[in-house]
Amino acid sequence: MNKVKLFLFFVLFSLLFVLAGCGESSISNGAIGIDNPEQSPIEIPYAYEKQISDRTNINAEIEVPDTIREEGFYTASAELLNYDDSQVEGLFWNKDNTKEEMYPEDGGKAIYGLNGDFLFVSSTYLSYYTSWAQYPECAFYSDIRTEDYNRNLYKKDMDFSFKSREEVKEELDQVLNQLGVEEAVYDFYALDYQTMESEAIVYDIDGGSEKPDYSWSEKDNCYYIYICQTCNGVPLLSGRTQELNEMVKNHATVDVLYNMDGIAEFWGKYLYKIKYDDKIRPLYDFDAIVSVFQQKQELMLAEYDTVIDSISLYALPTEQKNGTYEIQPVWIFSGNSYWTENGEDYTYPYAMIIDAVSGEEITE
Repeated sequence: MNKVKLFLFFVLFSLLFVLAGCGESSISNGAIGIDNPEQSPIEIPYAYEKQISDRTNINAEIEVPDTIREEGFYTASAELLNYDDSQVEGLFWNKDNTKEEMYPEDGGKAIYGLNGDFLFVSSTYLSYYTSWAQYPECAFYSDIRTEDYNRNLYKKDMDFSFKSREEVKEELDQVLNQLGVEEAVYDFYALDYQTMESEAIVYDIDGGSEKPDYSWSEKDNCYYIYICQTCNGVPLLSGRTQELNEMVKNHATVDVLYNMDGIAEFWGKYLYKIKYDDKIRPLYDFDAIVSVFQQKQELMLAEYDTVIDSISLYALPTEQKNGTYEIQPVWIFSGNSYWTENGEDYTYPYAMIIDAVSGEEITE
């Protein structure tokens, strides 16, 4: 593909947020269900079809919790959670396993284990992994932009004999609650050892690749879990970044690898302590939101056919001057763009983000 055209495509279409592809809610939200007799139901369809232009079509499911349709989006503020070293070590680390402790110059604490395990914690970042985790990690590739992508080969509705998905969720609920997270949704992938054995590949520094020197067995069955913190029952966007839509859907606030021995890997960054009040943030009329999307599309010199297959409401923390965050509801129109160049067909993830209160596009 022409490099200039590719660059322009990135500029136009890749200003997105990091969030997870998430499943059903597992941790309760104390704000949902507050009585507000003055709030009338919000008219948001469950699906939407419209030909926006010759090259843009919407055929989308609209992902919004019924609580928001019935009650509205409750005003919320947030503060970044600050991890406590001793609390995190109590949750993840066996002190008898400690080989060395280090305190990097830029902050935080790192602990190296006798068996190759590792824990790092700073005020807003937590990373824990066991030495075993390297093997599933080389067999599970979720970035659709790469040739190694294989996430679609793993089942989402399978339970392993050592523990069901529901049992794992209950355990992780407790961990998240101790860290200060009160509301989240989960997305499970069951990594069976047969598929991992077939898919596993490791790369050397020279770009070469080979199968790992490892004997796979049923003991290696595990879950890869994307966990996304939520507000008002919708996924929370942890920050703004130039990422592609498929990456947005595949990543989360917390990533967990869980096997028969428990948590084998836990990664978390930018979690929030959320506080609700009983005021409702009025959402911009949905048809008007679609009109904004249409107007933006008409302003672009579209060289691509674009199909929007999902319109979803999310919650974006926006930092205020006093260091706190205001939770801002936003719509994400997502799908794919298609084009042909030099006889070769291309498909690329696409998304546009629109403020659900003001109706303005968010681009940075």
